[in-house]
Amino acid sequence: SELGIEPGESPGILILEEDAVLGENIGKIIEFDDTIFDFEIHSNRPDLMSIIGIAREVAAITNNKLKTPEI
Repeated sequence: SELGIEPGESPGILILEEDAVLGENIGKIIEFDDTIFDFEIHSNRPDLMSIIGIAREVAAITNNKLKTPEI
């Protein structure tokens, strides 16, 4: 599940093209180019332990207006 592939969804071993360069980023080779954000949230910032909290912080840092969804 770390790669977004659930058990039973993958056919097994991935066979790469002959021209795949050894050492190349596998994400480039298989065209998996999603952006991944890795946050380290400390216990003194419980406000950041939600998507809205992260969005609020990013909006403040980038000087943008926060758009919250209607609930």
